[in-house]
Amino acid sequence: MTDNIFEVYKTFATADEAQEYTKVLDKNNIAYFLEKTTPVFDPAFAGNTDNGAVVLKLSATDFVKANKVFDEAQLMDMDAIDKDYYLFSFTDDELMDVIVKKEEWNEFDYVLAQKLLRERGKEVSMDVLTAIRKQREIELSRHLPYPKTWIMTGYAFALLGGLISIMIGLQLLWDKKKLPDGRKMYAYDESARNHGRLLLVIGLIVLIMTIYFNMREEFDNEFIR
Repeated sequence: MTDNIFEVYKTFATADEAQEYTKVLDKNNIAYFLEKTTPVFDPAFAGNTDNGAVVLKLSATDFVKANKVFDEAQLMDMDAIDKDYYLFSFTDDELMDVIVKKEEWNEFDYVLAQKLLRERGKEVSMDVLTAIRKQREIELSRHLPYPKTWIMTGYAFALLGGLISIMIGLQLLWDKKKLPDGRKMYAYDESARNHGRLLLVIGLIVLIMTIYFNMREEFDNEFIR
């Protein structure tokens, strides 16, 4: 079996999480392909022990079938759920927020939110779910707001030794955020990252000069003695 006919269906942090899905796929005779991604060194996550994600791939023609069997598997667990479960107290708008911000909730809550809305006569169609997912992906792929105050603070501290400006510069330059599909992107746009580069350079120069002059002063004092 080759993976070139398969497309990414879902990304998991660990193999154990992926196995919960593959059990359902095996039971329903849906072919799949598991792939372990290799993490690329990221200075922003120095010391990170992340060994990469596990990607579940399916044939594109099986996506709808897989969604259906996973939803049915979730619904089977919902029949015995305690009515005190917090989602039962959610308003329609709050349940819709769970659906829109799927990445912030677990799969069970996402499916239960749809079920509760359906029972209230407000079923969310597959077309609407697809549109919501695409719009959410667009929103999450946008860069974070331009950190003007943070940048100004970095330049101000650059004159006080450089260390803090170096830290801010590295943060602006390397900070990333993870998208729902597992991809990572730089958190800030190129303009903010250019400020990060400049802060890093200025901070390093000021820090090196500070160390140099301190050592020079100590040397001169020792020489005078």
